[in-house]
Order: sequence, then C-alpha cells, then structure tokens
Amino acid sequence: MIIQSVEDTPYTYLPLKVRRAGFNLYQRGYFWRIEIKEKDIFSQEKNLRRALEFILHRFSGEESLSLAVSDLGCLHLKLGCKNVAKIVAQQIYKQMLKGKFYFGRVVFFSQQEKIRRQFEKYIISYLEFMEHKMSQGPFLTTDAIIEYKGGIVLVRRRNPPLGWALPGGFVDYGEKAEEAVKREAKEETGLNIKKIRQFGFYSAPQRDSRFHTASIVFTAQAAGKLKSGSDAAAARVFGGRNLPEHIAFDHRKIIKDYLRRKAKLKR
Repeated sequence: MIIQSVEDTPYTYLPLKVRRAGFNLYQRGYFWRIEIKEKDIFSQEKNLRRALEFILHRFSGEESLSLAVSDLGCLHLKLGCKNVAKIVAQQIYKQMLKGKFYFGRVVFFSQQEKIRRQFEKYIISYLEFMEHKMSQGPFLTTDAIIEYKGGIVLVRRRNPPLGWALPGGFVDYGEKAEEAVKREAKEETGLNIKKIRQFGFYSAPQRDSRFHTASIVFTAQAAGKLKSGSDAAAARVFGGRNLPEHIAFDHRKIIKDYLRRKAKLKR
C-alpha cells in the first residue's frame, strides 16, 4: 500500500454528497472531505469512524483502490492529527481484514505541509505496528470438552501437531467464540453441541508448538452420531482413566482440570 500526502488546493471545493447526523461528506471521484459536526472528543471519534465506514463500504468488493481523504479537521478537531491518523489506519485495516478490498494507494490532502507530513508519518507507523501485532499473535482459538455417552470426545489430528486433541480450532474474523466452537465441533465430530458453557481460558505461550495461541475452552453436551471429519482422522469417546498416550497441545492439562473440577462438584 502506498501512503502519500498532497496539497489540497485543487480539491478545496467538493460538492456535498452525504448529510448525516454528526457528519457531512463531500466527494469528487475518489477524493472525499469529511466534516465533523460534534464538539466533544468522544462524539468526534464516533462520527469520524461512522463517516469512514460509510466511505469504505462504497468500495466493498473492489481491489487495488485509491482513496483520498481531506485533513479530516485535524486543525480544529480535539482528537488531534495523531489520533485521526490512527483512526483512519484502524478503519482501513479493519475492512481489509474482512477481505472486502485491498487499497493500492491512500492519499491524504491538506493545505498545510506540517499536517500532511504528520499524518503520513503517523498512519504509516501505525499500520506497520498493527500489521506486526496481527502477524505475531496470539491467535484466538476455541476447544470443546464434549460430554458424550459417559465420556469426552477426542479427535485424532491429521495435521501437526499430531496426536489426540479436544475438538476445536481458530475463531474466524467477525465470529463469536461460541459460534466458532459449535462450527468446529460439527466439522470435526459431526455432533451438534448444546448447553455450552465457558470452562476456562488457556494462554501459555508454550501451549502450541506452532505459534502463540490463546484458547477459550467450553464444556458442552452433544446429540447426533459421532463421525470424524474436517482435519480429524478419527473421533472417539474416552473416559478419564483411559486417555490416549499422545495428546496434543496442553489438552491433557485441560482435561485433568475438567476432571478435577467435576470430581469436586460431586462431593
């Protein structure tokens, strides 16, 4: 993505395109000017995000786009240029993570060179920071302790790390953890899980030999016929005293924590 700033003299007068409570939008081609009406800093942030979402939604499904925005009121907004640049970066990155589009060029135009240089500096550094944080994790996953026919369900993994594991997987962008665990359980075991409750949160950096993952673990009951699928080579029911030798990740610890808690509840 190319980030650049230009003087806005040719684009000072843009026709009014959209009028909303809290902001107005002026547009010609891919040049947009945002006018924020609110005075307090929290309303300014809220309406700036709303305005940017409106603009970015117009580009949904397109690729290699150019987007040009005005100084967004850096001169008079209480947010300040640094925070405005961060908000722009966050909204652009959010839409790109959704897979809606990819920007080839983002242009910021202002009459003041100082403001242009500040914006260019802040948006580039913040996009680099966000890309670094997103690439290094930790990555959110879910795991399910499925109570089924007197035991718990484990799946034998097709992919490394090899071994038996609780059904589970990565949470997709825009997906609730509860939806993710239902989806993964269905894909890997063929079971429809119900009575889903949070059991614990496991985030030790060494729990996954691939990279740093953090897992929300749920307990659940299940209905249906047990059948392996997705990246599970097999699916079986195990009792607490006959667990398999090779268990992936930190799932042996999770299972022991579950059995220990279950035993306490019976006392």
